[in-house]
Amino acid sequence: MERFVVGLGNPGLDGTVHNMGSAFIDELVRIYGRSPIAAAAAFSSALVSAEIQFRVLKPMSEMNVSGRVVFNALKKHVQVRGSVPMPFLLVVADDVDLSPGKARIRFAKSMRGHNGIKNIAKELGSNLFFVLWIGAGRPSCRNNNLSDYVLDKIPENQREAIDKGVRKGLLLFQKWLWCGEEV
Repeated sequence: MERFVVGLGNPGLDGTVHNMGSAFIDELVRIYGRSPIAAAAAFSSALVSAEIQFRVLKPMSEMNVSGRVVFNALKKHVQVRGSVPMPFLLVVADDVDLSPGKARIRFAKSMRGHNGIKNIAKELGSNLFFVLWIGAGRPSCRNNNLSDYVLDKIPENQREAIDKGVRKGLLLFQKWLWCGEEV
């Protein structure tokens, strides 16, 4: 079965913590030899890893309301019906409760307070899909607002660790693509 990968972000906020999902899609597209893709309302043409096809999407809406875009794009390819598991769907997002440099994939687990993931689950009628969480960490100063932190540029002192988390995420993506499981 074809796979679908959604990278969450906010259009126009490249290089921010909250755009790691979108940056992840950019890296996948680069690795698989395609031209960069823009934020859109539909999945890309098929990319292939060995013999497994997958499509990518960077929703053209703000992250916290991206669920409708994901739902509409997905229903063009598969039947989306509420509580039916969707192991063919991987959503990539930042996780402030995961240290920079870390990444993990979970199926139908907690949405970790992430409004973009919550909105996708609401629009799909289910959280029965995979999420690739890329560690972003929390602001280092007690007085830093979390909203400001995720919408600001990635701090230089965390850039290397976050890039490491993205690279780890790429390895986990390959395992998910082949095995379809939590890692």
